[in-house]
Amino acid sequence: MRRTLALSLGLALCFAAGAAAQDSTAAVDDVELRYELTGQGPPLVLIHGWTHDLRTWVLQMSALRRHFTVLRYDRRGWGRSGGHPDVSRDPVDLDRLMAELGLDSAMVLGHSQGAHVALRFALAHPERVTALGLYGSPPPEGFGLPWSGPDTLPSNMPEIVEQAGIDSLAAILFSHPLARGFREGRPGSRLAGQMWATNGGRDLRDPRPPSGATPPPRTDRLGEIDVPTLVLTGERELPYFQVVADALAYGIRGAERIVVEGGGHAVHLQEPERFTAEVLRFFGVTGTR
Repeated sequence: MRRTLALSLGLALCFAAGAAAQDSTAAVDDVELRYELTGQGPPLVLIHGWTHDLRTWVLQMSALRRHFTVLRYDRRGWGRSGGHPDVSRDPVDLDRLMAELGLDSAMVLGHSQGAHVALRFALAHPERVTALGLYGSPPPEGFGLPWSGPDTLPSNMPEIVEQAGIDSLAAILFSHPLARGFREGRPGSRLAGQMWATNGGRDLRDPRPPSGATPPPRTDRLGEIDVPTLVLTGERELPYFQVVADALAYGIRGAERIVVEGGGHAVHLQEPERFTAEVLRFFGVTGTR
């Protein structure tokens, strides 16, 4: 597995270097956050998911920066940002980062765990959000259906890492339905390999409970979201997350439910043109379908 990860990393270096843009860091309370602010137009914030960092949006950036002022950043504890991962602290960090950069409000799009952060942020700071995108989102608190089917993730991932190493967990995850839709040799697959190889499993090697800096989003608060909302999944998304997406779209008034053909939980990496077209269309760029 080390050889596979090293190969993925090596193949990705030239691709990522060519696609990378100039990024910066900002002091946000107790940590330095790595971010990139680029493009022109209305502000759009991109929030990455678990094990990823701001590089996850590389395949979207060429199109998005032509229409939006795009802020993408490494959440605390991920990529090159300091601190320890803490989803309850992430909304506070984003609020501080936007203030530091002079962004009063923005459209906000989050993927997977980043969608959880986006929903949490929208409920904690509704004045900051002009439109919301929830992509591959986990359920809010109070969602009655447990994630107990064959598509569930191992509940003992920290123990697997401690006892057998990060590569053993990689072998499990890369063969899990979570990875459906990746094709070897494609740019998105190489980028996913690169991010995995450099994330180090910090949250699994040193698991900590959230600090409670913001309350978790709850099912009974979905009706408070009153901005245009996109709820998106890939066609091959985990069945449980498809059910969650349907529930989010039902609970948020006027939400638009979209399924992107061909990809799974990481459809933005697997079918980037289709994914990007839906994002552009929803956030107001005409002529993209």
